[in-house]
Amino acid sequence: MGDSRWDMKTPHIENVIRQLNLREPFSARCVQRAIPGLRKEEVAAHLRKHALTNDRRQQPEYIRVFRGWYRLNQDKTRLKSG
Repeated sequence: MGDSRWDMKTPHIENVIRQLNLREPFSARCVQRAIPGLRKEEVAAHLRKHALTNDRRQQPEYIRVFRGWYRLNQDKTRLKSG
């Protein structure tokens, strides 16, 4: 995933997920429809990369349940101020 196009779109994916106010669980296809020029597989890879795993050092943003994705309640701005 070292593609420069991918690196530029990664923050954009996060912004789209926040702004769409998607019903949970959501799919990579729902997010991909809002980002022209990005494949569903790229969105799915982003979600998997930032998903909950057994690695305690990682700060996950999503969790996969069956075939859908949920955002974890970790607002970074609230964590800094609180």
